[in-house]
Amino acid sequence: MWILGIFYVPGGFHTAFHEDHQMLRFIYVPVLLWLAQGARTQYLVGCAFVGIMALSVVLGVVQHYGLLDLPLRYSSGSIFKNHIATSFFVSIAAYLSAYHYIRVSQYRKQALGLTALFVFFLLFVCMGRTGLVTLITLFLLLGWQYKRFKGFFAAVCVVAVVTGAMSVLSETLKERWQFLGNQTSAVQQKEDISIQLRKEFAVESWNIFKQKPLLGYGTGSFGIVYKEQVQDKPIITDDPHQEYLRFMVEHGVLGLLALFAFFALQWFRPHPEKRELCQALALVYAVGCMGNSMLMNFSESHLYILGLALCYAPMRELNK
Repeated sequence: MWILGIFYVPGGFHTAFHEDHQMLRFIYVPVLLWLAQGARTQYLVGCAFVGIMALSVVLGVVQHYGLLDLPLRYSSGSIFKNHIATSFFVSIAAYLSAYHYIRVSQYRKQALGLTALFVFFLLFVCMGRTGLVTLITLFLLLGWQYKRFKGFFAAVCVVAVVTGAMSVLSETLKERWQFLGNQTSAVQQKEDISIQLRKEFAVESWNIFKQKPLLGYGTGSFGIVYKEQVQDKPIITDDPHQEYLRFMVEHGVLGLLALFAFFALQWFRPHPEKRELCQALALVYAVGCMGNSMLMNFSESHLYILGLALCYAPMRELNK
């Protein structure tokens, strides 16, 4: 659909490659598939990601509790990226650590310790709601993967108990609930805040989509079309903060179905030796795309591309 959309987008190839160059990152996948051959290479890359996130979390905790005065660009325990990306990455690192603890016989104590560290960071330090949603989603999935219905039911119970307890014990979580309540009141009063803007972006994107529902306006067209049709608004965007809406505007119903099929293919046709990891990657991005443009955002899209390569690269090294 991305290639097809190049041929009918306003402005032609220039628009497609200039406005939607993010999708060009997917050409990295074949290269990474070749580079990531071999179980050891894949394991080391995964360990490197978890290690980097552990370093980020430790620095975030130190900064949050004032143990060191670090000259940082971000707050809320975020070190290298903003709180949205940081919480999202940490939740994935928590899943990988917990998965290692359950499925791998070596270094299980270290994996359990890292899992506890990441969960502590998300509950007590970082303000990113995206990370909490991702953590809950992956925890429920892990319960299903481990013990099917029994595991899923147990995970639901644990999430309910922990959420209730942390709402009392965690000041960060209390602030998060209070902030959400303030945002809800502000939206009702039609104040110009984040949720109100997201709602406006969604409504306008839906109106634009209805004009060309089948194929959309073409690859990379969202920012141009939105600007043309919403000229009277004080804030113009090239990102609706919802990947599915962006696909609907640019590629229509067919593009949306293609994206759903892409995620479904990962879920139902995973790598036979990495089924659970493939499904986790598909689920977390399918859910994440509801609240953010995961395939458009720089950091999240690169992690997805790396994850695809690691999930589908052969476990045995071929001729490099």
